[in-house]
Amino acid sequence: MGENTGQPKIVAIKRIVQETPRIKSFYLDCVMNALPGQFAMAWLPGIDEKPFTLTAAGKEGAITVQEKGKFTKKLFELREGSKVGIRGPYGNGFDIKGVKHACIVAGGCGVAPILLLAEQLSKQGIELAVINGAKTAKECLFRERLGKAAGNLYITTDDGSLGERGFATDVLQKLLEKEKFDCVYG
Repeated sequence: MGENTGQPKIVAIKRIVQETPRIKSFYLDCVMNALPGQFAMAWLPGIDEKPFTLTAAGKEGAITVQEKGKFTKKLFELREGSKVGIRGPYGNGFDIKGVKHACIVAGGCGVAPILLLAEQLSKQGIELAVINGAKTAKECLFRERLGKAAGNLYITTDDGSLGERGFATDVLQKLLEKEKFDCVYG
């Protein structure tokens, strides 16, 4: 895609990945030329249209969704081969010019918007630390993909079931005491 036309493009859902008990990624049969941090609008006729983070771009696009309300409940009822309307990408994305050593901090469903950023920084050889916070081990989003991208992956959980018990910001404070980053993304 990559065109910001006013009309949604109707595309098929290629596959659905259950990321956590309440979060799914919907991989779409469309080319999505997007920058890390951009989003797309998903449309279900007769229901509504909502913005979602892009968590795959290029030959296929993907949106990652947490089930919360009427729209996402209907989206979660769809199966592979179902159709959805997509518009986008929208937004400015993240600025990475001049960054040589970065830290990314996110937690819960907020990890989705930083996923493509971590992967892009890694591909460009930028030294990267990622702090991924979650309520529990089961709720830890994109642990494997972030582990591949980050030189150092720090995981925190509220209950201590994975990584360090506590908050992502606690780990950030410790890192800032011993490391200097060009940029901290959140």
